[in-house]
Amino acid sequence: MIPASATSTAIRTCSANGQLVGQMPSPGIRTASPAHMLREDNEVTNGFRRTLPATRREGVAGSWAAVRDYDLRRTAALIRNPTLVIAGEYDTVTSARHGEELAAAVPGAQFTVLPTVHLANVERPTEFLDAVITFLTERAPRRSDV
Repeated sequence: MIPASATSTAIRTCSANGQLVGQMPSPGIRTASPAHMLREDNEVTNGFRRTLPATRREGVAGSWAAVRDYDLRRTAALIRNPTLVIAGEYDTVTSARHGEELAAAVPGAQFTVLPTVHLANVERPTEFLDAVITFLTERAPRRSDV
């Protein structure tokens, strides 16, 4: 589980009604995004820049509370399908340690860490797809098995 203290402080900071994330001094976007994404001018990065600051503070506070309060260890133990957990090495929102704990709770899960912050599929799409495709093809039946 994620330590509640820092997240609880962030939730209290985001509790004012009617204000948008873009109107508050918040490190949220900066800490959940790698530096190159903050500098880049492309469709994906610009989409995040438009969406995140326009999000109501209550929504951000609610999502942070959900991350803080979730505990999937008991539920994860019920998963019986092949599972790949991908974590970001530099993620300050849900650390790689949390991904490792989740993978340990899922019987037979595979755990992979990518050199990303929070959005591995956006930050490093090639490496993310390679990890997913490798995971899936290692488990696919061979033509001779069919």
